[in-house]
Amino acid sequence: MKTIKPSNEQISAFVSDQHDGKPTVMLNMLKFRDKAAYPADYLAENPEHANRTGEQAYEAYSKKTMPFLMAVRGRPLWVGKVTTALIGPVDETWDRVFLVYYPSRDAMKKMISNPAYRAISFHRDAALEDSRLVETKDIPLPKILLRVMGLVFWMKQLFSRG
Repeated sequence: MKTIKPSNEQISAFVSDQHDGKPTVMLNMLKFRDKAAYPADYLAENPEHANRTGEQAYEAYSKKTMPFLMAVRGRPLWVGKVTTALIGPVDETWDRVFLVYYPSRDAMKKMISNPAYRAISFHRDAALEDSRLVETKDIPLPKILLRVMGLVFWMKQLFSRG
């Protein structure tokens, strides 16, 4: 099922859920429209955007979103272009995947409830054919695992020199 906006139930659960106040990372998966689907009134005032691709519309949204993200101390962590889907439904393809850090769920709530942010979100809607937005939390790695990984890396470096 293609979706670009959360359902009312998803919004209610996200907003009402008591959270631990710890950082959260949002996984974003995007499928762009071939041609951006801007509202007619926007195109009447901005005819130069009539031929924007979905990807171009999303770039406009991203640039306008960055100040709102920075204002809540959030930041992009990683962005990638999808090249191959090894596992998953063949009819579910993605163009871009990225991770965005927020210092807390409340920080994200503050950003997305800002009226000025909401006023630019139509660029996102115009850009996307389909999307997924998934909240994630850290799972701390055991210290012993980190030490073993470090030791393996060190040994690999040591033996690859000779």
